[in-house]
Amino acid sequence: MRGVLRIEPGALTPLALLNDEDGLVTVVVEASLMDAEQVNFHPLINTESIGLQPADLFNFIASCGREAVISDLGSAAGDAVVQ
Repeated sequence: MRGVLRIEPGALTPLALLNDEDGLVTVVVEASLMDAEQVNFHPLINTESIGLQPADLFNFIASCGREAVISDLGSAAGDAVVQ
């Protein structure tokens, strides 16, 4: 996390894609979060939080030149769908 995303352990966030200049990280989002009104993340430090609508999160990920993987992480099959 320190080397690729330049964040400390405990502060993992999809917003750290800004720091992944080599495109090494793939964001995986739990499918059930897609129905949430708001998802909350650390804004690169773990002493604060920011809330985004799921669509805004995916717009951010796309602005970093990435596609997130949406997966039902609780399912036995664990089938992932790329969006």
